[in-house]
Amino acid sequence: MSNFSLWRVCAPWGLLVCASGSVFSQTASPPDEPRLPPTLVSATRFPQAADGLPFAVTVLERVDIQRSGVRTVNEAVTALAGVPPRIDTSGGRNATLDLRGFGESANSNQVVILDGVRLSEGDLSTPRLSGIPIDSVQRIEIIRGSAAVLYGEGATGGAIVVTTVSNQPRTLGAAASVALTTGSDDLRGLSLGASFVGQAGSGELSVHAQGAEQRADNHRDNFATTERSRAATLQWRADGVTLGVRAATDRVDSGLPGSLTAAEYAANPQQTTRPNDFADVRSATEAVYARWSAGAWAFSADAGWRHKEYRADNFGPFRYDVEASNWSLGGVNTADIGWAVNRLQLGTERQRWARDVLQGFIPDASVRSTSFFLRNELLLANGTRWSAGWRTQRLNKQTVDAGVVTPLGDRQQALELGINQPLSESWGTYARVGRSFRLANADEFSFTNPARALVAQTSRDAEWGFRWTQGQSSAELRAYVSRLDNEIGYDPTAPGPFGAGANINFDPTQRRGLELEASHALASALKLSGQLALRRAGFRSGPNVGKDVPLTPRASLALRADWQAAEAHRFHGGLRWVDSQFPDFANQCRMPSYATVQAGYAFNWRQLELSLAIDNLTDRRYYTLAFACAGGVPTSLYPEAGRQVRLQARLAF
Repeated sequence: MSNFSLWRVCAPWGLLVCASGSVFSQTASPPDEPRLPPTLVSATRFPQAADGLPFAVTVLERVDIQRSGVRTVNEAVTALAGVPPRIDTSGGRNATLDLRGFGESANSNQVVILDGVRLSEGDLSTPRLSGIPIDSVQRIEIIRGSAAVLYGEGATGGAIVVTTVSNQPRTLGAAASVALTTGSDDLRGLSLGASFVGQAGSGELSVHAQGAEQRADNHRDNFATTERSRAATLQWRADGVTLGVRAATDRVDSGLPGSLTAAEYAANPQQTTRPNDFADVRSATEAVYARWSAGAWAFSADAGWRHKEYRADNFGPFRYDVEASNWSLGGVNTADIGWAVNRLQLGTERQRWARDVLQGFIPDASVRSTSFFLRNELLLANGTRWSAGWRTQRLNKQTVDAGVVTPLGDRQQALELGINQPLSESWGTYARVGRSFRLANADEFSFTNPARALVAQTSRDAEWGFRWTQGQSSAELRAYVSRLDNEIGYDPTAPGPFGAGANINFDPTQRRGLELEASHALASALKLSGQLALRRAGFRSGPNVGKDVPLTPRASLALRADWQAAEAHRFHGGLRWVDSQFPDFANQCRMPSYATVQAGYAFNWRQLELSLAIDNLTDRRYYTLAFACAGGVPTSLYPEAGRQVRLQARLAF
């Protein structure tokens, strides 16, 4: 996929003209055919309709998450949104998700938000999405492409926004659930949930609590894992005012089996090369939030505090603590100005992150950030919606190693200009251009070429798309390009502080691609959905010009079917295919493509649900992570699991 014909036919704004041609039908739904209800998204910080946005948002609702049989947030994003996963080397069920082809630095180029609080780390650590109890999740919203105006630094690839049940209306009364899980590799799991909603004076008081514990030997030697998560929320709402407090804990104890050579993988992919390595990660989060209205204004305030302890024996004792906090305040005003409706959104944020190293080879580090942003939308009478956004962010980072302080500071701006144009009752189109940025994180600017300081990474981003909805069916086609200067990443061949290997600013790079999402209801009981992504992440100039950025597959496909065969019987199945990819900058060897099949069945009897789920049904042998080439073949491999079977009994009352 070296070229996309779409760029040859339609210039960025020319797509609006192409949409009016005969290629696209503008037929409306029959009047008596039921239509999909409008989708409201909260990833924009204040709810608004998804079909009016000049960018792509994939929304995963609670009912779809529950019916899919997934166990974690990252599994939901993979199974229901088609985002390719990559195994997380820190252990447990967590995974790295890569929204738009950033490879090894994906975590640093997309942000994760939980109930308004940023979970993304200030180093190279992967956010613990698997530590969020899946029964506590109301919806997951995925912004594909730049979310820099809304969320600031490190959002060039997009954002994953998780909202829990505490932030959604509930009916009065009490409810509870208990689920037991067993399966392959000595899997044992227990999850509990309870909620209560009642009247409290002139308002409504709700309490929600969820907890889960899972133990499994997993698919490799020295990979036994125990995970425990707890979350509770107390909320009060009345007359347009909502106040809440949330607390959560998460702990994972896991063996770290290490990587394998190609020969070791061929001989026995279950073996370990690190039989004594382990990791123990504990985190605790507290948050408070408020939502209120005053006339034409709606406001939100969020504050969160997080403490993480990392203890590991991985290439030597490795111990550190993290303290993180963030505060945000925002407001939105909607005003009818006669010839149009204007929606003005303002916000400010402050973030702090600090790592205190108790034992290990990495330095202490800290990050402080203050930002202000605004976004304005103008809705004209003919349905055209113009939008413009801007953010300014001041960042101060530093590391302290043996008393030597290394600072890194800068002020950067994010920009965005977009248009959304309805073409008919069924068709719509949108386009946007913008700028995004990030500075090196603590692990990156503490391990560089001493003679070559890292500078800020910037990206010029553009996206164009079409949306179609008719009856119970919908589709969205989009094209995007991001042209990056000074992209930050690790190059094993670059001169570093201890020989070869350092974090550097790459030569100019580019991400471009086509994405298609579609869903179709053949009948009220059968739903088909799929996501196709064609992408190219490569170097625009320099010694590697024309080559792919490592760990960025050029294509991926996800297909899914959900069938309610009868009132008590539900089936689901899915296929996920990921193209081959290169683990090295020289593109000298390829990691093989892979395809996996998932299937599931659930039987409901009154308040009891019995379910069976099978992952990797064909027992495909594959891996999603490799770090190098040796003799023309990938090495430093991390194998994925073979066929996995799970049985679950869930009782709701």
